[in-house]
Amino acid sequence: NVWGVEPTGTPLSWSEFRSAEKGAVVTIKGRVLAWTYDGSYGNGNVFLQDENGGYYAYRLKAALSEYEDYLAIGNEVIIEGKKDVYSGLHQLGQNTVTGLKVVDRTNAGTRPEAKDVTTAAKNGELEPLQSTWATVLGTYSIGSDGYKYIQVGGNKYQIYSLQFHKY
Repeated sequence: NVWGVEPTGTPLSWSEFRSAEKGAVVTIKGRVLAWTYDGSYGNGNVFLQDENGGYYAYRLKAALSEYEDYLAIGNEVIIEGKKDVYSGLHQLGQNTVTGLKVVDRTNAGTRPEAKDVTTAAKNGELEPLQSTWATVLGTYSIGSDGYKYIQVGGNKYQIYSLQFHKY
């Protein structure tokens, strides 16, 4: 079990992670923004963020109780696994994680302030902001293909994960 195992590598900066080769073993560190869990597969997906950018780890195998403990929103964690790029999304690949450790629980239950990415979306510059906690002002729609989209200026983006919160 990799949960609680100290990663051996030094955490990469956001730009180092983005430029790492596909298949390279990488170490990332950030605060947990969100996670999803699929009990039928016994794994889930995790979004992390540090001061420079967002990270995504795909299909980490574990029990739901491990997600709830180690990946509580706001916990700072270090995760080591193999770099992958899927449809332009830089991520840790499916079932490649070799270590995951909580390094700080003092911010449990809180997320960083969301970044307003409306201008970047209008300018077609969202790619460097992938996996970050963000807000955007645009027109939301569901396409005939069943996918969710947001239109911002002349650019249309597919939305992978969308949660609505009432404030």
